[in-house]
Amino acid sequence: MLPCKSKCSNYFEGCHKSCMRWNLISKENQMDLKRKKEYLLYHNERCAQVVRQCYQIVPHLTYR
Repeated sequence: MLPCKSKCSNYFEGCHKSCMRWNLISKENQMDLKRKKEYLLYHNERCAQVVRQCYQIVPHLTYR
């Protein structure tokens, strides 16, 4: 379901393919998802690094 369906006075079936507002919303969502993915990848690597360091310090304890 398109979020603009109930709000847009110019809505008709298939209009999102050529709508400038829809293209802008879509691009903003893509950029937001890209930023979130980069954030998660960065922090996942940092956490994994800390776990590896802890495991090297005390190898007989399992942190996993």
